[in-house]
Amino acid sequence: MPLKQPDYRESRPHADFLTNLKVPADEVKAALRRAWKAEEPLKGFPTERIAALAREKYATREWNFKF
Repeated sequence: MPLKQPDYRESRPHADFLTNLKVPADEVKAALRRAWKAEEPLKGFPTERIAALAREKYATREWNFKF
């Protein structure tokens, strides 16, 4: 268990946050495409922006130890 955790976790183990949908993956993907109106492939995947966010935000101590 992490030493610090948000109140909503209520000391529950990680497995309590997981679930199995019991639905084939292709049905889930199709439902997400419809919900997000993702009708065409992504053009120009933002690789540089993702790398910058990972480095400048998500790898920081402030982000990872905020609880």
